[in-house]
Amino acid sequence: MLNNKYCCEKHKNKAFDDFLKEHDTFPYIEKVSSGKCNYCDDDASFVLKITKQMGPSELLDL
Repeated sequence: MLNNKYCCEKHKNKAFDDFLKEHDTFPYIEKVSSGKCNYCDDDASFVLKITKQMGPSELLDL
């Protein structure tokens, strides 16, 4: 099962609905500058993920 779902602006609502159905939980949504939409050949604007990827500054707060 694919954990990340890439989507363009046009398909963000469909991607969100599909993610909820597939994973039974809300996704973390991040803006991206690379990747292709899973629904068309357009460049992806967002990636929907199961878990949040923490950056170095967030790791320090643990």
